[in-house]
Amino acid sequence: MGPRETLAGDSVSTAPIANLTLGRRDLLGKWLPGLGGYANFYNIFDQHYEDPVSEQFRQDTIRQDGFTFRLQLRYTFQP
Repeated sequence: MGPRETLAGDSVSTAPIANLTLGRRDLLGKWLPGLGGYANFYNIFDQHYEDPVSEQFRQDTIRQDGFTFRLQLRYTFQP
């Protein structure tokens, strides 16, 4: 994220944000075809940063989440 100006004329600083997704379509191969597994990692370097907001908010910036992750299973029915 690059530097951005807020409505009050201040500036939020630059923050390097990196995300990572790992996944496999056939997680269990021949035992359960169509089952996929995914792991998504967001803000993997746990950067603390703020985003400017619109005039609908009282504050000038909102602090964003640090490191978060999501695990996901998907099943695709196969004829």
